[in-house]
Amino acid sequence: MLFVVWNAVSIYWSVDVNKTVNRLQNYFQFVILLFIIEADYAKHVYHIYAVRTKNRDALMNALAEKGIFCGIHYPIPVHLTEAYQFLGLSKGNFPITERCAEELVSLPMFPELIEHQIKQVVDRIKEFAQS
Repeated sequence: MLFVVWNAVSIYWSVDVNKTVNRLQNYFQFVILLFIIEADYAKHVYHIYAVRTKNRDALMNALAEKGIFCGIHYPIPVHLTEAYQFLGLSKGNFPITERCAEELVSLPMFPELIEHQIKQVVDRIKEFAQS
């Protein structure tokens, strides 16, 4: 029974979040950010809506000034965490992963985001990009 309930919640989340993502991406078409690209054979559930920017901390501060709070879900590359020290890896072993850890920011994402809230996020990011 729990599986059926979770499955229904999962479907609800995916459908509504995908609508939100589509609206976000339509607004963002003129802003220079790197987005997640879906493969033709798969669909992202967007439990995290992460974008990459070289000015992540400044962007997060600009958004926070307007009451828009973001997150950094993976601030430390896995190979640099204490749990993986036994592998003997160090900074520079996975430069793309390390760059992503420095540039990724998770924007607000949940099914109940309304158009006005989405527009606020996008407008603030556009302002930031133009400054």
